[in-house]
Amino acid sequence: MIGSGLEDDTDSAFIQVYEPTDITRSFQTNDTVAPTEMSTLVNTQSSTPKNVGNRTKSDELILMTSSPPCASSGGVFCTDDGQEVRLAGGSSPQEGYIQVKVAGQWGVVCGATWAILEANVICKQLNLGYALRATKTTSDFGGYNQTKLLAGVYCRGDETTIMDCFHLQKLREVTCESPDSVAGVVCSTELPDLVLNASGLQDSVYLHQVPLQYVQCAMEEMCFQESAYQLQYTDPHWQNATRKLLRFTTSVLNNGTADFRPAKVKGDWDWHVCHQHYHSMEVFALYDILDIHGNRMAEGHKASFCLEDSECDNGTTPKYNCEDDGDQGISINCSDVYMHNIDCQWIDITDVPLGDYILKVLVNPTYLISELDFDNNMVTCNLRYSEVSAVASQCRLGRK
Repeated sequence: MIGSGLEDDTDSAFIQVYEPTDITRSFQTNDTVAPTEMSTLVNTQSSTPKNVGNRTKSDELILMTSSPPCASSGGVFCTDDGQEVRLAGGSSPQEGYIQVKVAGQWGVVCGATWAILEANVICKQLNLGYALRATKTTSDFGGYNQTKLLAGVYCRGDETTIMDCFHLQKLREVTCESPDSVAGVVCSTELPDLVLNASGLQDSVYLHQVPLQYVQCAMEEMCFQESAYQLQYTDPHWQNATRKLLRFTTSVLNNGTADFRPAKVKGDWDWHVCHQHYHSMEVFALYDILDIHGNRMAEGHKASFCLEDSECDNGTTPKYNCEDDGDQGISINCSDVYMHNIDCQWIDITDVPLGDYILKVLVNPTYLISELDFDNNMVTCNLRYSEVSAVASQCRLGRK
């Protein structure tokens, strides 16, 4: 399967398709792949060449290439099959637009689907650390008149090279959705790294039944499922209705080499009445209840956070706090802790049938802030939900 927005390719388009084993994000692109004179492709399941006009969408195709081997040096990374990668147009070796060499030709990568996970692969491939920023247009580093070679690049972030990521590749060049759509990157060795406390989450889970009259502030912040708000319009005594809340503590440690700072400037932070302080990130955490097939049964408030140093290790002095209009962030070796008894620190499971589920907690879910590692941003737990209790078990850290 090629992916959303890319499924209607024609038999006249010679397309090379690469897919990682587990695609967890969806994307759309208007990048296109046009025909070329070359017509021979090889199916990875067979060594027999076949004409692309006879292929089916289930075929995974790979280009035969006779590119000579190359040696990695001077900011150029080479693979065993002769493909090369380098940065150009930057003010330092750690930044620039991306150039790839395929079948003897240098070109650039379309920027439409380019984001931090894709940029991370490039930085690691070039031994330049991790992606501080992903750029999508020529306004950053140039590359406007370069041949376009790769489109629809999509990575998990743990691939060894950019060619290991899902991508579309014509035998000579592709057409990006706009002429200035060119992928670039800024690399760095100093970044934060958020790590969720899986055991602390597991130990803190419990079921709490509460009448709506005691959580009206949280009602205003949309911290309940839709059925709670329907009661407001249909039941004159809605305040007496009871909701079942799955409460838990979220503790996030910065185990990186730089402080975790919000993307918003201080003047754009949001005041939260329930918490009586500013929140510097609009969506810092996502809370979900999933069935065994991965279907969402209930979701928590898309939690915005006030980022602060609640607890610090190794003699680190806290420097970020939410009180008195303080500066916000999470210092190296410090944790931001949102306790289970705080408003909206829950998932409303009133409408969820009793049974076994998966609790998922994900921080920095949109990769808005660059990190050394995104795999430790998610915890999933087994959840047993009965009439009188909710018990979490086997909580594990990681996206995989």
